[in-house]
Amino acid sequence: MRKTVTIMLTLVMLASVLANISLVELQNEKMNDESSARSGPEAALVDVINPRETYEDPMSPGTYTHEILAGVDSNFVVTIQNTGDANITEMNIEVTVYLSGGSGNIAKDALGNNMTWTDSAICDDLVSCGVDNLPYGEYMNGGSYTIKDSSGAAIVWTPPVGAYDVVVKLVTTQDSIQSNNALSTYVMVVDWYDIDIDMVWDSNQDDHITGGGTHAFTMSVSLNGSTNWDARNVSVSLLSSGSGLTSATGNSGADDLLAGASVMAGVLNATALVWQNMSENVDINSSAFQTTGPRYELNWGDTYTYSGAVETDSGVTTGVYDIVATLNSYKIFSQKPDCAADETIIVDNGPDGQPGGGDDITEIVTVYHMCDDGESVSDGNNANNEAELFGSLQNFHDIAVVEMTVLQGYGTGGVGAPSVLAQDGASLGVGFSRILVEVTHKGSTLTETYDWTVNIEIVDTFGGGVVATYDVDDCIDGLPAGMMPYNHKDLGDDGGQGGAELIGHACAQHDFGAGTTGGGQFDITATVSMVNPPASGDMVSRNDDTTGSFMVFNNRPVASAAVESDGDIIVGDIVTLMASGFDADDPDGQSLSYNWTRTTSNGSMDDMVFCDDQGMMCAIPVMDNWVGTLPVSVVVTDGYGLESEPASANVHVYNMIEANSISASGAEMNYSLTYDSTQLFEVTITDASPIVEELLPNQGDIPYDSVVSLDYTNSLGTLGATASVLTQSMDLTFEGASDGTYSMWYGVSNQWEMIGNTLSTVDSTHVMLSADMSSRTNILGPGTIAVFEASGDQPTVPEAGVASISAVSQAGGSIVISWTADGVMVEGDSFEVCIDSCPNPIVLDRTISTYTMAGAIHGQSYSITVKVINSAGANGVFGSVTHVADTQVDPAAAADALTFTASGDDIIVAWTAGETTDVVKWKVCWDTNTFVENDMAFWTVDDKCDFTTDATASHTIPKSSVSGDHVIHVAVGGVDSVGNEESNDAMNSYSYTIEGSTGSGTGTVGDTVEDGGVPGWAWGAIIGIVVLAFVVGAFILSRGNEGDDSKEWDY
Repeated sequence: MRKTVTIMLTLVMLASVLANISLVELQNEKMNDESSARSGPEAALVDVINPRETYEDPMSPGTYTHEILAGVDSNFVVTIQNTGDANITEMNIEVTVYLSGGSGNIAKDALGNNMTWTDSAICDDLVSCGVDNLPYGEYMNGGSYTIKDSSGAAIVWTPPVGAYDVVVKLVTTQDSIQSNNALSTYVMVVDWYDIDIDMVWDSNQDDHITGGGTHAFTMSVSLNGSTNWDARNVSVSLLSSGSGLTSATGNSGADDLLAGASVMAGVLNATALVWQNMSENVDINSSAFQTTGPRYELNWGDTYTYSGAVETDSGVTTGVYDIVATLNSYKIFSQKPDCAADETIIVDNGPDGQPGGGDDITEIVTVYHMCDDGESVSDGNNANNEAELFGSLQNFHDIAVVEMTVLQGYGTGGVGAPSVLAQDGASLGVGFSRILVEVTHKGSTLTETYDWTVNIEIVDTFGGGVVATYDVDDCIDGLPAGMMPYNHKDLGDDGGQGGAELIGHACAQHDFGAGTTGGGQFDITATVSMVNPPASGDMVSRNDDTTGSFMVFNNRPVASAAVESDGDIIVGDIVTLMASGFDADDPDGQSLSYNWTRTTSNGSMDDMVFCDDQGMMCAIPVMDNWVGTLPVSVVVTDGYGLESEPASANVHVYNMIEANSISASGAEMNYSLTYDSTQLFEVTITDASPIVEELLPNQGDIPYDSVVSLDYTNSLGTLGATASVLTQSMDLTFEGASDGTYSMWYGVSNQWEMIGNTLSTVDSTHVMLSADMSSRTNILGPGTIAVFEASGDQPTVPEAGVASISAVSQAGGSIVISWTADGVMVEGDSFEVCIDSCPNPIVLDRTISTYTMAGAIHGQSYSITVKVINSAGANGVFGSVTHVADTQVDPAAAADALTFTASGDDIIVAWTAGETTDVVKWKVCWDTNTFVENDMAFWTVDDKCDFTTDATASHTIPKSSVSGDHVIHVAVGGVDSVGNEESNDAMNSYSYTIEGSTGSGTGTVGDTVEDGGVPGWAWGAIIGIVVLAFVVGAFILSRGNEGDDSKEWDY
């Protein structure tokens, strides 16, 4: 039967095996190449281009071709072709330099390294190789490939003198024919000698120069070669030819290069060794040993320089010229055939053994002496034996106007720098202006300088006439900030001699408002021209001038007026008036004039001619017709007659009057009044009936009798109430005692007002009461003037004052004010408490020394005053304090992130605080139900809250003693030193279980399950599952032992 379990296990194992077999491997097919061995890619090394093979000229034994110069860098360049029928995708190139002679020794470089290299020329990694394939039939790099080293740079071989075999080999596994993969090249490296001639133009260090003027050049002659050597009498010829030059000279003008010159490159040595006897038996002390003579010597490492210059011809339009320096010849001091001589030498003394006996055996030999005879005309590198400089010119004479700018906004008379720079199309103001014209050299030869001048013509566009013309060639004053004054110079470059500059400036002064008050439109044309120009003149005329069109406005002056006098102005004073005039065309205001007018008290106009002569400031005495508030006007007129709109300022002038009246009883009133009316003010007093036992305001219950009673009127009547009063006072003289307690009162309809109680003695029988009524805003109207003296004792202010005062904020928004009295308070005395402006004074019994102000606003400042008062007034010694209310925790504590930690029978609550500068302790509240901020605000410590002892951000809450599941919701708020408390919604909750219950085990984020234990019911469930697993396992095993093949579960 099917063994289900066995089959399933087999399938699982098979799946595991198949999972480790790559699908690519299953699909891969092996390909066998059955084609011919000659098909495929074929690399062929066709040729070695560099270095070329050295060979001896068969027609000139001892002469070799393609020698390499020692010490000169050389690359390896080859020709490689793919002659097969498939691409080459992998190939290296090997280069090895052997010492020639068949020894097989590899040549070494200066550091002792073998001179052998490998170029990874072709591969599939373009980072490592230059190319990834060479297509069949094609040449690598077009037939010229430079072999590279491992870094990808071209191989550089700097060979010393010697003979070498350079072997190049192609290495590839894709090649079937090996015979065309390698080539060997014989190379000879020889010493070389070279005289290098170079010339450059000094200004651009190049061999070609353009433009006219003087052009200096330098020729240098130096020795090169693979080894040190010295040359003598190096002769160099110089010749300048072509067109466009007036001169070509050298050697500080001594050599005329147009005719041709020859120079000796080197330093003259008058006693140079020119010949030396090299015979074996020469006597070195004899005069025949050496010969000296003058020679110009150029030694190894030295450079000879020769300076010259050409001057171009400004009279020609175009020209092309050159200077050629050519090596003619040089000498070398050495042993050479030029100095060879045949000599007879004795090779044997003969039979007599003595030289010169006639039997000597002799031989003729050739001795090569040292000399510099003969001249060489070529060296190892003929390419640099000649140098040539080229020059060309095209004379083009031109100067031009660059731009024209009108400058305005100067101080008076054009002083200072301009504030306005205007160009074509701009608007201008009338007044002083400068027209600035910039010109420049535009010719082909900057060293060709030109004298010049500028003509400026100003035309009234609509009037059609020429307003002004100016010929100018400098600009010294009134230039824009940062621009230097310009004194006339030629245009061009004179080599720093100070007589020419490329840029020039010319300025003309002009007043656009002359003869008009309103400006207009003007066209300004500036034209530059050459003074004493060349024969061809200025060859371009279109850039010689520029025209700008400008609308000119006369800006109306703006006037303002002000009264500069300090204090109040009374008839007879000097008033100072100040006018200010601004004119955009005259910022300094020097051309402005001022015309003053005013309105008089009777409504007429006064031209104020007195002020016109004073200009912008006028000091003038005020008379009666100035009284009141009247306008003074000024009109400002500019230098062209254009007037401003009138500007005015009000002048307030007061009239001062002394009015007097005497009653029949001899009472005399003097009323001093300063007011702003021109109406006459007079007073009249008449005796009135005495007033008896009158109760006066604020004088308690004590009756008063009049000493003087007068009916009072004035000439203004009720109109006096509308007059503007500056000051007023009244003196009343009457018969009385100098020690009397008099006071002067003013009454209308039995409504009394005390107006003065300052008493002074006039004579032995008369006194005077004075009243200062400056605080009154109107004139005292008709009424009764009375002098009273108390019938009995007159009340006085309290003797006690306030000694000290303090204010303290309390929780809930209240401020407690406390004070102490200074002195003994008696019956009738009270405390008056005022807050700020005291809209509602609080009067308290003299026994009370505190007051609680409710409803204070947090952060608001309160001004608090406490006085002792009675019916007569307040004691002058009072207490005052300013207090800022503190009704909340500020800044807010911002408690957050409550966490809970179980600790035995307690729960430790911790939190973080954002700011604790105003926190002295914390209020912690908790409940079994969640709650809101208002709940926390009303809970007390004895209810559901507790206070910490300090600002530490943690508190301990006891657990419930009742078994079962519990949850508490907690909030925390800061408490400040005043007692202000913060309240919050419940911020977090904590669940815990007291053993003996079957709690649900739930909690909130941040909860900690007490003791971390496993509930008892969980242990029972675990044990039950384990027992059940053992029973089921035993049952399965027992069935497996029956061996019944018919059971599908049989194991």
